This record gives sequence, C-alpha cells and structure tokens, in this order.
Amino acid sequence: MTDNVKGAALAASPLFKNLAPADVNRVAERCVFRKFGKGDVLFREGDDAAAFYVVADGQVKVFKESADGRELIIKIMREGDLVGEAAALAGFPYPATAQALDDAAAVEVPRAEFVALVKSEPDLALNIIAALSVRLHQITRSSKSLRSKTCRRGWRRTYWNGLEPAPTVANSSSWT
Repeated sequence: MTDNVKGAALAASPLFKNLAPADVNRVAERCVFRKFGKGDVLFREGDDAAAFYVVADGQVKVFKESADGRELIIKIMREGDLVGEAAALAGFPYPATAQALDDAAAVEVPRAEFVALVKSEPDLALNIIAALSVRLHQITRSSKSLRSKTCRRGWRRTYWNGLEPAPTVANSSSWT
C-alpha cells in the first residue's frame, strides 16, 4: 500500500490531523496497511501492545468479555478512530479486544518505530503532544456533560464509580 493511502488514513485521525503533510508522511513510512475480514481480531485483551491502529475503512468493535462470556462493547470505532493507542504509547498490555465488525482496513503504527521517530523529531513530538492535549480536553468536556445528566437505573453511578485510575508511566525506561 502506498504511503499516500496510509498518510490519508493517518491524517483523518485526531492524533495526526493537525500535523504538516511531511510529518504525516514520515509516520506513514513506518506503518503497515492491514485488511481485516469480518470477525478478524486486531488484538486481544492482555496482549503486548506492540502497535496501535487508525481505522481506515469499516468498523471495529472494542470490547471486554465478562466472566460468564458476555461481551461488553466499549466502543464502535470508525474511519479515523484510534484503536489501542493509549496502551501502545504507555507500554501496557491492551486493556480490551478489538475485532472487525465487517470487512475493515487499518493503518498499523508499530510502537517501537513510532517511539523512535518521536524521540528523533522534537517538533513532531510537540505537535503530537498538542494533539493529545486537545483530545484530552475534548474528552474531559464530554465527561463533564455526561456526569451532569441524570441516567436511569443508576448507570451513571455504576459507570463512574467503576472506573479505575489511569496507569502512569513510572519512568522513561518504558519508552525504550
């Protein structure tokens, strides 16, 4: 797959959409374009997060499986959505499973190559930090709106009380 196709998919994502085209192309050069059939698994909960994905086409569900085997769908990801980026960037295992709902395509961003690129390109790193900050601000704003709404059957209380604190990267050695 050409770097232009990968670059277009990356540029549709919140992480890369505000980067200069040359920066997006540098990232695209290190990525792999993957196609998935209906039901194919991108990654499983607990796997080493060696990459993250940008959905280029189709839909990917992210879910956890309960002890009794039921699926708890966390989110349906569509074109431009990032999948597994938090785990990959932090160096943690994937916290959920990602599976194609239909024929799908995604750009796989290998963690090791992405981290090496960010370390070698400080301007690129700053632009990505800015994009992540904007995304965090949007999520925070959305969560405040959600908390202010009254939900039936105690969903709000269960949802908000069930969240675990976000893991932190203890030291920079996890970036190697």
